[in-house]
Amino acid sequence: MSESNRSTPRRYLAVATGVLLLAGVVTATVLVSGPDEEPAAQPAPSAPPPAPSTTASSPVSSAPLDAADPEASGAALTGFLDVTDAVLGGAGTSPQDLDAAAEGFAKGEVEATMAEFTANGWRQEGTATVTEVRTVASDPGADPPTATVWACVDSSGVRIVDETGQVVSERAAGDGTRVPHLYTMVLSGDRWKAIDHTFPPEPSC
Repeated sequence: MSESNRSTPRRYLAVATGVLLLAGVVTATVLVSGPDEEPAAQPAPSAPPPAPSTTASSPVSSAPLDAADPEASGAALTGFLDVTDAVLGGAGTSPQDLDAAAEGFAKGEVEATMAEFTANGWRQEGTATVTEVRTVASDPGADPPTATVWACVDSSGVRIVDETGQVVSERAAGDGTRVPHLYTMVLSGDRWKAIDHTFPPEPSC
């Protein structure tokens, strides 16, 4: 972006909501086996309904992610975005919490936004919603393994306020609030981390 560091809060609304949220979670679909068959002398019970999918929530993905599964990088991105959302909202998440979810430029981008928020007395209210996330490229054979993850982030639920609670910037639904983002992920140790952030050519999603 070409704006200066003192550009309008509107820029940070875009950065914040691109550097943030998605359900901070790895969604795990649990496959439940059915019960053993009853003895023939007993009437067969009706088949139980399929077990519902369950969703586990955590600011940062707590379980190591398998490099062989390209979808794991997309799940890890949601944890990074969730931590960023909490940091910019002043929800008690410390900058150190970013260490488990990001490195390099992606982490520095969040830290720079945090510094600007602090200098201006701003904070984020509300949360963005990632409406879609998908791993669009991966190289599990690289050292370390890498992946590119595309995410569509809707920032219509986010606004930036100053220390008095006065709204500095917000966007109405449809006002350029659904923006696509590209993140480069790397397998660092036993988990995926965000290391870079760019924007694809399309302006909306």
